Amino acid sequence: MRAAALIIAAALIGAGTADAAPKRDAFVPRFTAFLDRLQADPSAPPAFALVVVHKGRVVMERVKGARDQRTGAPLTLDTPIYTASVTKSPVGLLAAQLDAKGLLPLGTTLAEVWPGLRLATGQDPAWITARSFLSHVSGVEAPAIQWRYSDTGEYATADVPALLPRFATRANRAYDYGNIGPVLYTAIAETRLKRSWRELLREHVIKPLGLTRTSATLEDFAPSEVAYCNARVRGAWRPVPHKPTALLEAGGGLYSSPRDAATYLRAFTSDGASTGGAIPAAVLRKTYEQASQQNREILGFRRTGYGLGWDLADYDGHKVVSRSGGSAGCR
Repeated sequence: MRAAALIIAAALIGAGTADAAPKRDAFVPRFTAFLDRLQADPSAPPAFALVVVHKGRVVMERVKGARDQRTGAPLTLDTPIYTASVTKSPVGLLAAQLDAKGLLPLGTTLAEVWPGLRLATGQDPAWITARSFLSHVSGVEAPAIQWRYSDTGEYATADVPALLPRFATRANRAYDYGNIGPVLYTAIAETRLKRSWRELLREHVIKPLGLTRTSATLEDFAPSEVAYCNARVRGAWRPVPHKPTALLEAGGGLYSSPRDAATYLRAFTSDGASTGGAIPAAVLRKTYEQASQQNREILGFRRTGYGLGWDLADYDGHKVVSRSGGSAGCR
């Protein structure tokens, strides 16, 4: 496995206290020693990337290993890495931006986007909002649509009004985490704004934040630039083919570099100051306001809520705002 982004570690360090500076200074050598032990382990991944941000300032960054074991090309801070479900956070930020600008309110309903839509589940499209898809409480599941997108690439937004009546099912639980919510949110956005979600993300998130090595289009990078994920096969690490653009969707569809991950985190931990206000503080904060409830133990954290693309938890009295992601060979 290759580390896609250690968002949790960065978010924890982002919670400042009066004596944060001494703790920060002690943290760096201690965590460096931990990484040295990790790398020395016989089962250690072939490469990893780490960035740590405190109050809008990068306090630690480290990359180790090769982006392609076959050539020995090194992993660097500017190497694009497939981030999997970490994508849900930038898509949530896109939604907050479109809401704040009045382009697509979070309260927009399925019935407003596709008048006359009927669901075989009997659910009323007038009660299902864009916000509910992003926060995984829409009550709608559509595994057939998700399969078409994530596994085959045979998907177009124009197909959604015909596919939902045929394939939508009722979710098994109130909070039902998955990729279908962001996928259907971006279908709503594309229908309303007549532009692809990739274009919208570039205009309202990637460019304002100054991200230069982040894209939902694999072809934006030279093939030799992109890091390979690596899976453990019969005791050896083997590269996994890059996920192609056709299969990149809003639930897991971004390639991004460690340096861009740091830039992204700096915006949140500085309340927008690091971007010169290019994205207002109120918009950034909206993404980690609780929009739904969850109760899951993952990666050592008890997650109690969800915002727009962020998991919300508590750890030793600190609010933890995190997003993790994983795919075959990438974590």
